[in-house]
Amino acid sequence: MLRKAFVVLMVTVFCSLAFGGAAHAHNLWLNPDNYFPAVGTTVEIGIGWGHTYPANRVDQQIKDGQLENIQAVDPSGATVDLTQMSTGKYQLAIDKPGAG
Repeated sequence: MLRKAFVVLMVTVFCSLAFGGAAHAHNLWLNPDNYFPAVGTTVEIGIGWGHTYPANRVDQQIKDGQLENIQAVDPSGATVDLTQMSTGKYQLAIDKPGAG
């Protein structure tokens, strides 16, 4: 019985090591061009996507149809739709001061 448990354990460890790398998910991050925008300005936001968060902030390009909707939450808690400029590039008009 102990030998059977050991064999099952070893097979499980082997499969985890051999096939575990294929289970990595993609990360999604936002790249705003201004972290402290003033009221009345527009912030351009790029969408980062991929397995790593690299120094150049682009790993893989977003493809058409991958994003259904991009929204921000304003200081009062209401959702605000972002304007799509191109695939992976959006703009957000700042019309309220943020929490300070």
